[in-house]
Amino acid sequence: MQRTKVYSAKALASALSTVTPAQLAQYINDFHKEIEVEVLVHGNMLKAESVQLGKTLHALNMTNSVAKERANKVVKINNMSHALVQEIVVDHNDSTIVESYISNNDSFTNRAKYGLLGSMINAPFFKSIRTDQQLGYIVSGRNTKLENLPGLSFLVQSPKAGPVELKRRIDQFMTNFKVTLNEMTAEKFDEYKQGLIKDLQAKDKNLNERTRHYWSEINEKMFDFNSKEKIIAEVEKLTHSDMKAFFSSIIETTQPIIVRSFGTAHQGDEDYKQALNDKSICRTEQCFTNELSKVVR
Repeated sequence: MQRTKVYSAKALASALSTVTPAQLAQYINDFHKEIEVEVLVHGNMLKAESVQLGKTLHALNMTNSVAKERANKVVKINNMSHALVQEIVVDHNDSTIVESYISNNDSFTNRAKYGLLGSMINAPFFKSIRTDQQLGYIVSGRNTKLENLPGLSFLVQSPKAGPVELKRRIDQFMTNFKVTLNEMTAEKFDEYKQGLIKDLQAKDKNLNERTRHYWSEINEKMFDFNSKEKIIAEVEKLTHSDMKAFFSSIIETTQPIIVRSFGTAHQGDEDYKQALNDKSICRTEQCFTNELSKVVR
């Protein structure tokens, strides 16, 4: 299994300071004993040229090496009955919260539902938090992905409220949006569906966008490169009743992963004082990682 981990620049610099030339040479030798090479070629290139490029890369990288099949990735999600909170210290006046609801269901039907829900909440969330309540200048509510697992994510950076209060406002938005969704007209619902389908059908603006799309498909082992078409087919099937039930299930059964920081402007608040005594909050990377549930993908 492949455990994808991101290290800070400080941690990388510290590790690099002790590396010797002999260790680096040994690492390179060990690295090429078992190796996997994935190559993407598209654009203005002939098939014969592509095949030759593949052969050249194979000769350069895999001579005297054993072909290694791509390992499954380990994705960690929150399967507990409560929110998982990591609190970090950031030397900044503003407070920040990132609240993510990640699903364990990577089916195209579920991706379509999260995609449509993200389209529905994007503008209303921005209007509620930034325009109406004026809580922050960086505000986002949208569908997201953790590897190939779909989800919903909220981000707020605020000079006016701490992260605990920001969560209250996000929760209130979710409660209010349930009413909005339930009362949505058939015309408005169809407008959201057609808008998402149009976005999914949009052609790539440049070669860089197309390359990112192709690599995304390869990473998910979608070698027919047709995941968008499959999601569109599922979006077309969705009904208003489907989405009302789906949104209710998120509120009632999915617990979020929260990363937050108290800005210096809010470290005198009662919420901050209570948070300091809350033993359920993770304040180290190891605590946060250990609490998440492993899901092999």
